[in-house]
Amino acid sequence: MVTLVATDVGVQPLGCLGRLKLGLQQRRAKGTEILREREELEGKRAMLFERSSRWGLATVAINRLPAIRGPSPARVWAPVVGLMIAVLSASSRDLAADQLGGNQLGGNWPCAAVQMPASSGRGAAPVVTTVCLQPGGALLAAGGDDHRIYLWDVAAGQTARCLIGHEDWVHAVKFSADGRILASAGHDGRVILWDPGMTEPICVLDQNCHAVTELAWSQDGTRLATSGFSAQVRLYDIPTRKLVGELQGPCNDLRALSFSPDGQSLAAGGRNGKMRIWHLRGGQGPEEYTAHQGRIRALAFSPNGRLLASSGEDGKVHIWSFDSRSGRDLPRRPAKIFSLAFFGPNELAAGGSDNLIRLWDLSTGQEVGQLAGHQGSVMSLDSNGQILVSGSYDTVVRIWTIKDRVASAPRPTTELK
Repeated sequence: MVTLVATDVGVQPLGCLGRLKLGLQQRRAKGTEILREREELEGKRAMLFERSSRWGLATVAINRLPAIRGPSPARVWAPVVGLMIAVLSASSRDLAADQLGGNQLGGNWPCAAVQMPASSGRGAAPVVTTVCLQPGGALLAAGGDDHRIYLWDVAAGQTARCLIGHEDWVHAVKFSADGRILASAGHDGRVILWDPGMTEPICVLDQNCHAVTELAWSQDGTRLATSGFSAQVRLYDIPTRKLVGELQGPCNDLRALSFSPDGQSLAAGGRNGKMRIWHLRGGQGPEEYTAHQGRIRALAFSPNGRLLASSGEDGKVHIWSFDSRSGRDLPRRPAKIFSLAFFGPNELAAGGSDNLIRLWDLSTGQEVGQLAGHQGSVMSLDSNGQILVSGSYDTVVRIWTIKDRVASAPRPTTELK
């Protein structure tokens, strides 16, 4: 049997070795496509739920109130509780925001909701898969499936600029510790460095690798680590813009990555539930142990570097102590936990597939509050100690003002074993 393949010079017969190579290429392409379709399906499912929920509410035009951007916005109300949950701007180029009434479950954290805009050529706003606050600055970066990065001026309450450079889903945005460089990564395999004050990139650090889903900066800003749909963690030297090393991870598909605050350790986790920690100085070999019974989706070091929190699709948050060299699980909840962020020395926020942000006191191991308002999975969290920001598949970014270390809310009644 002769296999024919289309080439630039016409249809040519393909030999046995050629058929084998073509088969491998097709399998590799099919595997990548399956992973991508799985990601997009989850996002589209959440978007459909969010939109059906949103348009099930009553929409009232308030013509006498000033617009945030452009013409008078339509304001969306929940008819039962009378709570304004979103502001829709008539301008598609700008993000729109308004102040919301804290936490629907009874907490007292004021919240502003930022609605992502629909890009030209798209009939829908992008889902939000990544958010990051600029250290020492006023900017909030957000990215999603419209391939763009939006910079929001938190103090002014308006869009600062839009960064265009990716050709596929933006999975991660991270500011350097000094706030001078923003790194972004996406499904297109590109890793791009940006000056937050400009719209043109500083450089494309890499563009020929697998889909990149996570980024981590060293504290001194000289190293950037990346991970994604492979078993390798790549390390780049930022001053020289060069790839300087690859670390072998615990498995393929590494979705979680974090540098310790002192830059001495780097942790990664993937779909087999194992976490690997490299100690980059001192010659000590990597540590590895199983923290979850499913894919690890987030990692976060505590501000003092003595704890490492991980979360995953098994619904658990796991806390590893470097002092006691042991780990413990927080009470399990009925949701996948996609995102983590410390908002205090021992205070941890966790966002999940139940659309909630759960607040934990790690000194007691107790859930002390919940933040409600998102209508889709909470995919990304970040905090600077004064505010907590969250990004969701509902196409909204929420900016929560931290008023207390504990946000009052009813204690959970369901605990999974």
